[in-house]
Amino acid sequence: MKKIYKLSEPYIDNKEIRNVVKVLKSGWLTSGPLTLKLEAQIRKKIKTKNVIAVNSATSGIFICLVAMGAKKGDEVITPSNTYISTINTIYNLGLKISLCDIELSTGNVNEAEFSKKITKKTKFFIPIHNGGNPLNLNKLVQIAKKNKIKIIDDAATAFGSKINNKYVGSFNDTVTVFSLHANKLVTSGEGGFITTNNNKLAKKIRILINSGLDKDTWNRKNTKNYRILNVGLPGYKFNFNDILSSIAIIQIKKIDKIIKYRKKLKDRYLKKLNSLITNRIIEIPSVSKTDISALYNFLILFKKINVRDKVAKFLQKKKIYSTIHYTPAHKHSFYKKKLNGSNLINTNYFFKNSLSLPFHNNLTLRDIDFITFQIKKFFNEKK
Repeated sequence: MKKIYKLSEPYIDNKEIRNVVKVLKSGWLTSGPLTLKLEAQIRKKIKTKNVIAVNSATSGIFICLVAMGAKKGDEVITPSNTYISTINTIYNLGLKISLCDIELSTGNVNEAEFSKKITKKTKFFIPIHNGGNPLNLNKLVQIAKKNKIKIIDDAATAFGSKINNKYVGSFNDTVTVFSLHANKLVTSGEGGFITTNNNKLAKKIRILINSGLDKDTWNRKNTKNYRILNVGLPGYKFNFNDILSSIAIIQIKKIDKIIKYRKKLKDRYLKKLNSLITNRIIEIPSVSKTDISALYNFLILFKKINVRDKVAKFLQKKKIYSTIHYTPAHKHSFYKKKLNGSNLINTNYFFKNSLSLPFHNNLTLRDIDFITFQIKKFFNEKK
């Protein structure tokens, strides 16, 4: 049987399995001691004051907008090449979506593109760290503060990334949202978490994700049995749970090991694809020398126009699976007439010519050799 080269795959072993079984046997499955343990673990790891676990990164972005006072009609700047749930969240809250372009060399929003889109109605900015590659966050924060714009840092793919040796998620002037979805570096299947150094905001978010109650189920457990619940805010049911936390706790411990191995995989890709890079057939998004990427994906940008789909189909015949990160918001059928993306020149080019290759911790260096051999074979045959 021919080997299948999956795009992504979780890095799971018996430790996660044993931890899940332990929770199931404990009789306490919802938010509780393990969720608190997970939050403390992340706080210590990235050196931030507050971590709030939620049921998805999408819920995290939603609740941050609500907690930070987003009002119907407020303008939100965000790149179009983001996961569509972020755009859906902005739309469903009745906010105005303002799409900004990216730079081709990184796939990220830069300060010039951000500045161009700011108007008097701009209240929020939701940038993303493309493929786990850090943004130039310090400059973006300076511009946002000057214009009284609040930043919700979408770091769904960037857990473990560093900017000038400082972890993404630990900056003072942003609230940051991470994902624990099945295709992320560290996973619990579904879920996410919010980080912030703003204690007042963190307290409000905790209440909002817990149906507006000031005490969650675990904290209520230790009070007298007879109690009357009281809602202080019209909240939502976005809390995490101990089953998923039991998986994430083990996963978080592996983050440095995961990134270190992915660096080996990336270096192998670069070595084997060097001739295509040198001859400007493909390009790899760059990362500042002062930063560290979480290495969520390995993305190549084709310099030859309209070849991406042919390469993807060629690879699929060899059981090598690839994808596009991401379909821009203005290209989705629902948003085509609602969002104008004609001026997003770099975003549109990136979408038409980029491809993410298999990249996960269960791949071997020999797997990378086979994948890159097939890519080079494609271009040799097309000469």
